[in-house]
Amino acid sequence: MNKITVDEFFKSNKRLAIHPGSIENDKALREAFDKKGHTWYSGRRYTEHNNYDIYKDETCYGNNRMSCDFDYYKSHGYKIIEFKDIDLK
Repeated sequence: MNKITVDEFFKSNKRLAIHPGSIENDKALREAFDKKGHTWYSGRRYTEHNNYDIYKDETCYGNNRMSCDFDYYKSHGYKIIEFKDIDLK
């Protein structure tokens, strides 16, 4: 799979979710979202809030600008993208 950029992730018409898999990847991903000007559905910056404390290693971020656990996104027809397949630049 070719890497997908942060902007491509958010602009896609497909249901996509990113699975960071670790707290370090989660932080790097949310910082990349902020750098590109993307916000939570509420309008808050991604670095202001996260759900990693709730979902731990199952945390996923959807291109619907929300987060939930891996199983939620999988069961709702989202394609899950692993952190290694995201171009954070």
